[in-house]
Amino acid sequence: MTALASGANVGKYVLLRELGKGAMATVFEARHVELGKRAALKTMHPHLAADRTASSRFLREGKAAAQIHSAHVVNIFDVGTQDGVPYLVMDLLDGVDLGALLRERGKLEAREIADLMLPICSAVQAAHAVGVIHRDLKPSNIMLVKSDSGELAPTVLDFGISKIERDAGDDLTASEVLLGTVHYMSPEQTRGARAAGPLSDVYSLGVILYECATGAKPFAGTTPYALMHAIVSTKVTPP
Repeated sequence: MTALASGANVGKYVLLRELGKGAMATVFEARHVELGKRAALKTMHPHLAADRTASSRFLREGKAAAQIHSAHVVNIFDVGTQDGVPYLVMDLLDGVDLGALLRERGKLEAREIADLMLPICSAVQAAHAVGVIHRDLKPSNIMLVKSDSGELAPTVLDFGISKIERDAGDDLTASEVLLGTVHYMSPEQTRGARAAGPLSDVYSLGVILYECATGAKPFAGTTPYALMHAIVSTKVTPP
């Protein structure tokens, strides 16, 4: 398996340019070959795609997101595998993520926080209503999309490590592997992925709200273990 690059064809799409790269995948701007419509195409890193469990988890992002009925969840409209590498096709969003906004501004005013986070809370509620738990809510997974009027409309991204509650026998969700980003991880998630439930997402939303209001995260640690220990055993400083 080789990494895809701009100019390559993936399914019915041609890759135009790289938009970003994470630990699991690379996101490209792509164009439908026949329709000319632009989209965002997310392709898994080839060395990870060789792992059947990781590849299955990646494709489940499409399955999970497709079940959620919310204007504030990114629309994924195609999935597939090419040369053993899975990919997702979704709406191409124009905006910045909440993490970038916080790095620029430090903290936000209460009215801004309400305008941005109430729709996100609604989106998470819609996910929970169909049995989907995100498990990795964080500012960089909240895209602030520019509307026609110039306002920022928040949208939840990345259900790649989501948990579907009714899949009780799923080896992916039964794993004891720690998933998520530690700063936003609930105390129960520090014990393993199996412990995550709807309240884990609620906790992560609380951490995001705290960071929006104060410009700081509620807990700190010099190592992931120290940070998890602080989350479990330390009292948070009131904002």
